[in-house]
Amino acid sequence: MANVKIVSKKTHEILLEGQKDSLTLSEPSVVLLQVDIKDVNRIEKDGRNVKVTLKSGEVIIISDFFDSNGSGDSSKNTLVFENKDHTLSWINYIDNHGAVVEGVNYSYVDDIEIFLYHDNSVSPWLWAALPAAGATVAIASNSDTKHHSSDDSVPTKPKLEQPSIDVSRNEDGSVLITGKTGPNVSVIITDPNGSTHIVTADKDGNYTCTVPKAPNLDGNYTVVANDGTSTSESNNKNLESGAPDAPTAKINDAGTEVTGKAERGSTVEIKDKDGNVIGTGKAGADGNYKITVSPPQTNGEDLTVSAKDEAGNVSPNTDIKAPDTTPPEAPTAKVNDAGNEVTGKTDPNAEVTIQDKNGNVIGRGTADAEGNYKITVSPNQTNGDDVYVTAKDESGNVSGRTPAPTPDTTAPEAPTAKVNDAGNEVTGKTEPNAEVTVQDKMAMS
Repeated sequence: MANVKIVSKKTHEILLEGQKDSLTLSEPSVVLLQVDIKDVNRIEKDGRNVKVTLKSGEVIIISDFFDSNGSGDSSKNTLVFENKDHTLSWINYIDNHGAVVEGVNYSYVDDIEIFLYHDNSVSPWLWAALPAAGATVAIASNSDTKHHSSDDSVPTKPKLEQPSIDVSRNEDGSVLITGKTGPNVSVIITDPNGSTHIVTADKDGNYTCTVPKAPNLDGNYTVVANDGTSTSESNNKNLESGAPDAPTAKINDAGTEVTGKAERGSTVEIKDKDGNVIGTGKAGADGNYKITVSPPQTNGEDLTVSAKDEAGNVSPNTDIKAPDTTPPEAPTAKVNDAGNEVTGKTDPNAEVTIQDKNGNVIGRGTADAEGNYKITVSPNQTNGDDVYVTAKDESGNVSGRTPAPTPDTTAPEAPTAKVNDAGNEVTGKTEPNAEVTVQDKMAMS
C-alpha cells in the first residue's frame, strides 16, 4: 500500500499518516500520496470521492474529497503526489473559482505552502520527514491561529490586486516570467501549452518562474495570484515567437538528399551558393526531415539550410558542402615554341600532369585560384609529337586528356641513299613523311 499523509489546510496538523488504501477527509486538507506520478494508471472522480488506480493494480480511495453537500461539484481539498525524485505533482481538479473541471490536469509545484491557509509555509524537502500523525508542522506565521473559525470558512481578506507580468526568452530556450503581486502569495501561471506553474512571491511581492524549454512556448501567458482566501483578476502577456535554432544538416554521397533535425513543423529550405532554392520540406513532429535536392549537387558546392517556423521566423543558416564526384573538364593546353613550357586553364587549384606520347610524366604543377597554370616540361618537346595534359581536382577526380602538339625544331637524321645502275633513280630511308630532295654537285656548290 502507498504511504499517505493528510495535512490540515487550517492548522497544518498532520491528520493521518501511514500506509492506506482508503481514507476519508473531514476538513480542507492536502493529501500527499508518496507515489510517483509515472506509476499512476488512472485518476477518477467518483461522486464525492477520488479513485486512484496505480499501474500495479493497487487502488486508493479518497472519500469526501469533493464537497459534502451532495453536489460534488467543488472542493477545498488538494491532491499531491510525491515523485521518486522528491518533486511534487499537483492534481488540479479545480478552476480559479473553486469549480470542478472536466478531466485531470497535473502540474509540478515548488512548495506546498500555496495550498495552506494564511501565510504559513512548509519547505518541499520537509515532506519526506513530516512529523507523525497528530503533530503540527513547525512553520513561521504572521497569523494568530485563534483567527481560524471552527467551520471550513476562511477569514475574509481584501481582494488581491491584479499581478503584473513580464515574459522573456532565455538563451537556453526556457522562458522567464517575472512580476509583482502581494507579499508571500501564491502565483499561478498558465503557459501556452495549458500547463500550470505555481510559485510563491517573496516578502516584497516579487515573483520569478522559469518554464523549461519545450515545444510551443510562444504565445499567451496568464497569471493570477491567490492568498488562500481570494483570487486576483488574471493578467496576461504574449511572448512573441523567436527564430528557430539553426537546423542540423547532412547531404548524402550521391548529392541528392539532405537530412537533419529542425524545429518540429518548421519548413526547411536548401539553397545553392547563388541563393536558388533546390529543395524544401517539412520537419516532422520529432523535428527530423529528409529532403530531395534537384539538381543533384556533386561538385563540392557550398549549400545553406534554414528552417522557418509557422510564425514566419527564419533560423540562422547551416552551411554544408556537397560531395565532389564530378571530374574537371579537360584542360586547355598550349606548348611554347621552345617546347619547354605548357600553359592553359583548368579547375582552380587542380593538379595538372603532362605526359609524352609514351605516357611518361614530363611535367606537373598546380593551377592557381583562377584555374590558370604554367608548367615546365623536361626534356624539351621539339619534335612535333603531341603531349597529353590532365587535371585532378582536390577530391581526386581526374579529367579527360587534352592533346597538345609540340613544335618541330629538330632536323631529321641524314637519309640513306643509293642510285640505281641506270642513274635515273635514288632510293633510301629517312624520317617518316619527310620531304626528300636530290641535288647534283653544281647545286650544292
